[in-house]
This record gives sequence, C-alpha cells and structure tokens, in this order.
Amino acid sequence: MPDRDRKLGDILSSSSPTLESLFHRALQLDKQQQIFSQCLPAQLRDKVTLSSVKDGVIRVTVPDAATANQLRMNQHTSLPELRKHKDFDFAYQFKIRVEPMEVKAKAKRKAKPISQKNAELLRQEAQLCDDPELKKALEALSTHTAD
Repeated sequence: MPDRDRKLGDILSSSSPTLESLFHRALQLDKQQQIFSQCLPAQLRDKVTLSSVKDGVIRVTVPDAATANQLRMNQHTSLPELRKHKDFDFAYQFKIRVEPMEVKAKAKRKAKPISQKNAELLRQEAQLCDDPELKKALEALSTHTAD
C-alpha cells in the first residue's frame, strides 16, 4: 500500500490542476472561516458558516431566522473587526442565507396495550352506547389488550 505513505501534497502535485485549485480554495475558505469566527460574538461563532467572500460581500449560512437577525444586529461591530484582516479588506456587507438544519423524523410511537380491566370497561361502555360507529370503535379498542 504505497499510496498510504504518500502525503496529501504529493498526491495533489501529481493530480490534475483543477483538483489542486479546489484544494487550495478549500484551505483558503477554512482559513477565512477561522478569522471570520473570531470576529463574531461568542453566541454566534458555532452557528454561522462562511460561504464566500467576493466583491466586498460576505456570504454566510445560518441555521435559523433568529441567528440571521442576531448577525444583522451585530453587523456594525463585526465588519470593522473583519476589515482589519487582509482577506476581508473591502468587506462591507453580509448576505445571509437561512439553511435549516436537517430534522430527523421522529420515530412513530407504538401504542401501549391496555389492561384486561380497561378492555372490559370499554366493552361495557360499547354495549351501553347508542351510536353504532362509536360502539364499533369502542369494541375495536377493547381488543388491544396485553395478553
């Protein structure tokens, strides 16, 4: 397995120029993200992701509208801090995109079976019921017992 011993730089130098430019862009964006995070208030650092910096516009992604509003409110203090760094010299505006986090579907709850006593009470209630649909529903419910 000689490929495992090769360093990332060696692999990139022998690969296509497109891959190499993508790698350098990713490194640059990571460096910018670190600088950007340091200039944000503490409560926003983990929530705001830098997407790009182009023509003085800083594009960011946030998980919800509340975070977007907090970032807008802090924009006047964050931008001067960012401008102190070379990568953000001409930054003048945030473009904020709300991208909600993926919400996992909740597991469907299984109905717990009812006791024999409750099943008997449902059967009795069904016998006394005048409404045929309700009677049928109560009888069906009474069969969901834990045997």
